[in-house]
Amino acid sequence: MRLITVPVLAMCAVVSVLGQSGPSFEAVSIKPNRTGQGAGGGLAGTRYTANNQTVAGIIMGAYHVTPERIIGGPDWIANDRFDVMATSSIPIDAKNLDVMLQSLLRDRFGFAGHRETRTMAAYRLVLRTDGILGPRLKRAAVDCGDPSAVAAARTAANSSEPVCGGKSGAGRLIFRGTTVNALAAALTSITGRQVANDTGLTGRFDVDLEWSPLQATDGTSIFTAVQEQLGLKLESSTTAVEVVVIDSVRRPSEN
Repeated sequence: MRLITVPVLAMCAVVSVLGQSGPSFEAVSIKPNRTGQGAGGGLAGTRYTANNQTVAGIIMGAYHVTPERIIGGPDWIANDRFDVMATSSIPIDAKNLDVMLQSLLRDRFGFAGHRETRTMAAYRLVLRTDGILGPRLKRAAVDCGDPSAVAAARTAANSSEPVCGGKSGAGRLIFRGTTVNALAAALTSITGRQVANDTGLTGRFDVDLEWSPLQATDGTSIFTAVQEQLGLKLESSTTAVEVVVIDSVRRPSEN
């Protein structure tokens, strides 16, 4: 994962100091991963694993923020990778995992931080000037609220393509039966800036978007792809965003 530097135009008052009491892991093992292999992990009863993970990635999970909403900290939090294995005396689920990760960050990485609301560079997703939707943004072919229609579509579909849902890879985004709000959220991750849906479009759509990755020197940019393929446009804007500001963090001791 790479942290993206986003222009900060203004800063509002501090919202809150990070820190919450609650359940924590009983035992934690953290080891540097110098191979770059073994990505993955998850929850299994009372065990949590995160392989080939960065500290920035753990912060994202603990505080439910995207990379551009993590401010400050040394470069290594987005570059150094670790294998984490933690166990708890109680079952771990989505309701308590974030608090446990917050405790892990404090205890093992010396993490301290606070939330702020900042005015940051953003984009507005709007209709193209002619108002015509592009060839790769179409009204959903399947009613994802109808189980029988979904089942029939899955039977007939190519197994590699989603029927209701989506998938993404380097330079491609496929959604079936999605909202434009969900598309805006996906574009937020791709562009590194908050994207607000100002298209006025309602209902569900099928999306097939292809572009050249940001690091490519030629090919189709995400901005051109959105305009030509979807009939939409990303316009520069600003918005108030809640961010996590890192006050202190350190490398963990090996164990």
